[in-house]
Amino acid sequence: MESPPTLRRYNPNSIAHHRRNSATKMMMIFASLLGCFIMSIHTRYLHTLVSLANESSNHDTRKRDYREEVSPKIQDFVILYGTSASGYDQVQSDFSTWTQEFNFYPWTWALPDMSPEYYTKTEHFKPLMDSIIHTSSLVPVSEPINVRERIRSNFFLLKYRDGFIGQWMQHKNIVIGSETFSYILDRKNGDRFLNTFLKTLPWNDPRFSLMKAGKLSAIILHRSSPIDHIKDLWIGNTENQTESINSEFSSWMMNEFNFDVLDSYGLAYKLVDKGVSVAFVDVDEVKDDLSHFISCNILNFPCRNGRIVGLNGNSQSTATRSLSHDNIDVSSKKLGQLEDAINQYERDYRACFQGKMKIKFYSADIRAKEEFSATDKKSCPISNQVIKEKIIDIISK
Repeated sequence: MESPPTLRRYNPNSIAHHRRNSATKMMMIFASLLGCFIMSIHTRYLHTLVSLANESSNHDTRKRDYREEVSPKIQDFVILYGTSASGYDQVQSDFSTWTQEFNFYPWTWALPDMSPEYYTKTEHFKPLMDSIIHTSSLVPVSEPINVRERIRSNFFLLKYRDGFIGQWMQHKNIVIGSETFSYILDRKNGDRFLNTFLKTLPWNDPRFSLMKAGKLSAIILHRSSPIDHIKDLWIGNTENQTESINSEFSSWMMNEFNFDVLDSYGLAYKLVDKGVSVAFVDVDEVKDDLSHFISCNILNFPCRNGRIVGLNGNSQSTATRSLSHDNIDVSSKKLGQLEDAINQYERDYRACFQGKMKIKFYSADIRAKEEFSATDKKSCPISNQVIKEKIIDIISK
């Protein structure tokens, strides 16, 4: 006979304990589910952040690539040198107008933000050059006039240098020019002049010691016919005179003519010796517009058929002026001797322009006609004093 099932006595404490255990298990399950949910959200949030970071990085990369594509990797600082008789005045006028009115980024004619009354129409950078000459000549500062000149010089040096830095920090290539730049050939202060000028370059400013250095270049407007060049300089000189002083060619050559302004090779050698890239433009061979020729063949402006795109008809500059050479009081024989002496002087320089640092010679039909460089100082004529004395000797006979 089966025994009846045992009946358990009701115990309220055990039921409460069981309920507590069930509640604890439910809370643990809920906490586990909540943790999984939070982890899921956290993972998605991190994934979103990574995606956004990658997208932002890609966007920044695209921006950097665009900047590198638009702005030059190595910025250029270009010095333009010539005389009024080699087309410099018109080229200066064209470059100044083009870069201001047509925004030829990344090129700029870097005039500082100051009143145009400080500089002349044909010499935009004359205050800078005059200030460098004054600074490099080491004039004593004890006299009041010299103190005033020193203050004036410092003002212009700071103005132009700040103007260069402002354009440079906008990733622009800078072009400046001056007929006065031949002062670097001055026997006494030429080297100081050049060193002082180099200090005005943006990457040499002590306030911006970490600024990336650029490429310093020079474009020299050279005339292969030195006698025609001298005659045109003389005519321009007499046209600008209010009084007929030294109006005769021989008198002007003896008393006023400075061979330094004609010494393209001496200037090029000085610059190459400082690591400057130099380009010669033989303006006697350039029959087309000189400003367009320089822009298209040397500065690599956007051009078509030898003209800057969008600027057809905006310039009428020619390499040389058509001037009358009548009434020159020097015989053709002496002029021939002058030309032979100057040509020999230039041939001596060309003979030593060989090797590493290139000087490019540009003519009308050949983009880079010849390339030379100065390597051995001892084999080159260092001073043009001998040719200066020879010129005086020929004229005075």
